[in-house]
Amino acid sequence: MSWPEVLELAHAPESTHSHRLGRAHGESEQDWLTPERIAYLLKLVARRLNSSSVTPGQYRQERARILALNRSRWLHGGQLRLPTDEQIRIAMRAASVPEVHRDTSKAGAWAAALALAGLESKSERAPAVAAVSTADALERCFDAHGAEPTSKELAAFVAANRIPYSRDRQQLWADSVAAWKRQRRERGLAVPDGPPPRAQRPDYSCDVGAARAGERRRQDWSDIEDCLPHLIAYLEQLPPGARSSKKGYNDWALASPGRPAYSAFDQHSGWGCVRALAQGRMLRLK
Repeated sequence: MSWPEVLELAHAPESTHSHRLGRAHGESEQDWLTPERIAYLLKLVARRLNSSSVTPGQYRQERARILALNRSRWLHGGQLRLPTDEQIRIAMRAASVPEVHRDTSKAGAWAAALALAGLESKSERAPAVAAVSTADALERCFDAHGAEPTSKELAAFVAANRIPYSRDRQQLWADSVAAWKRQRRERGLAVPDGPPPRAQRPDYSCDVGAARAGERRRQDWSDIEDCLPHLIAYLEQLPPGARSSKKGYNDWALASPGRPAYSAFDQHSGWGCVRALAQGRMLRLK
């Protein structure tokens, strides 16, 4: 297609794209990506992943595996047609599916596809674990270190152990500490007089395993030094000549827990800025 034709198509309603493309290439209308086929493909990927839901990144990874296996077959390989995650979104936005709420955003279109397949969307998953109280956080900190922390030290402790904690701003710190000490007295436990001298205070930034099962808070990746090693590892594993991309990184990050999603880089001026920093550090290390 010529560039003017591409521009004209891009500004045309999405519902007419398949017809216009089919007409431009002398083919019948490309209506193979039906809601039924979308539902089947998502359920197939979910079964392969043994999961009740599928993210776009997981779909891209599993699609690549399925296509690679298909291409390896000698006689009929290379004939399998699997839509990309973006094609599924476009098809869902263009389709008329009355049983699914209509949301024209990318996230809404993917959620609609999941609902069509009877799978869970992100919003339907189990809610996050409730934040622990200040008294509970103080108790865990005291049990682990044998010392009463200050407000900043408690914040360092819960961050290091990834405990879901949010201080109640409606209550003064002194009142929270008093309530914690009152609970200890009622249970017949020793009560500290206050934080120890600064030189004798423990290192509250160490992870001592104070989080309980199923409770660990996701890392917030607010320190860019925590992010850069992951991005450097992604860049180093790319084949020669391959280009880095946000989607490529996200698919790579999904393969192993504990890696930040590319959206975590937004707090550090975005993907492009963090990638440039990682590339600069790689050059200095050579």
